[in-house]
Amino acid sequence: MNDMSEDFSYFFHEMGFGPAFDCMPVSDEIFEKYKNKLPNQLLHYWRKYGFCGWGEGLFWTVNPADYDDLLHQFLAQTDLLDQDELFVIARTAFGDLYVWAKNSGRFCTISPMLNLVFPRILEQTNFDPDFDLDIFFSSKEKEGCDLKDEKNKFLFDRAKQKLGRLRAFEMYGFVPAIALGGLMELDNLQKVPIQMHLNMLAELNETVIYQPDF
Repeated sequence: MNDMSEDFSYFFHEMGFGPAFDCMPVSDEIFEKYKNKLPNQLLHYWRKYGFCGWGEGLFWTVNPADYDDLLHQFLAQTDLLDQDELFVIARTAFGDLYVWAKNSGRFCTISPMLNLVFPRILEQTNFDPDFDLDIFFSSKEKEGCDLKDEKNKFLFDRAKQKLGRLRAFEMYGFVPAIALGGLMELDNLQKVPIQMHLNMLAELNETVIYQPDF
């Protein structure tokens, strides 16, 4: 097992997500629970870094067990839960959830603020979980994890400067929520407990699968 693959090194150094911070060690029980369900390479990164923040809190690796209930809430009205065994492996500062499928790898992204699920478009062939996991990291871009306000300006750096850096169980959430007519503006962002806020968003609206117009 590589200590840091070329792809993860790209995520860490070139894309500027390193170093990790606010790291929470992973117990042997958790490793045992997810062995043979999640890629060995991901478990290796858990052992090396723990569950932690990256990119000053823009991106976080998480304990999937903390998000099992939320995953089922957000996907309950879709057929995605029937397709594979699913796990939330990471999230953003704004609560987007990255979902991994045991038998097919990168699966979908859930955007609770927008009540949308963005499924993986490309079909997976010759599935190699460790390779796919590293591609998941190396394909991350800070702009892709960020949000823009009503004037098309990125929010994360300004939110961090105004509200302070996030801790492991916090996110930047809009108050009032977008689903309640709130605007995506810096002044409407607050630092909120992630589980409580995402549960509230899950109850507001039914999540739908994004269908791009090609």
